[in-house]
Amino acid sequence: MAGCQAYGCHNRLGKIKGKSFFRIPDPSKKGGNKRDTKKWLDNIGITCPVNEFKFGKNKVVCEDHFEKTCFERDLQAELLNYSQKRKLLKPGSVPTLVLGTAKTHRATENAKTHRATENAKTHRQKTQKHTRRQKMQRHTHGDRKCKDTGGDRKHK
Repeated sequence: MAGCQAYGCHNRLGKIKGKSFFRIPDPSKKGGNKRDTKKWLDNIGITCPVNEFKFGKNKVVCEDHFEKTCFERDLQAELLNYSQKRKLLKPGSVPTLVLGTAKTHRATENAKTHRATENAKTHRQKTQKHTRRQKMQRHTHGDRKCKDTGGDRKHK
């Protein structure tokens, strides 16, 4: 069963009546645009490059991640006072809302913060490994005398 691909969203296709889902646009298909697809992926929290993402009918985003201005109005439904079966996106619409626990946040701000935090953690881990490796190399001399400790092979 297809589920919303937005980070932290648990909406599933078929579980909630009346909720519309939209496929993530495939740039290799007719009318596809790599730049728009990149915006979609960035805004829903997917960090892999567009060419590595696996597109398909189950890769969808629910209507909760789009602003009201992204949907086309169904004038016939409004005039006849009935609800529209399925919402339609305007061309060029991009998901911009990420649902939070307390309030709705802009996806771009949330995604940037998340990526910056992850990048900082990764950088810190790499730096720590590199520093430990340097210390080990500097103080592991085998049978040779160590210059750091005045000739004694043991280190404090």
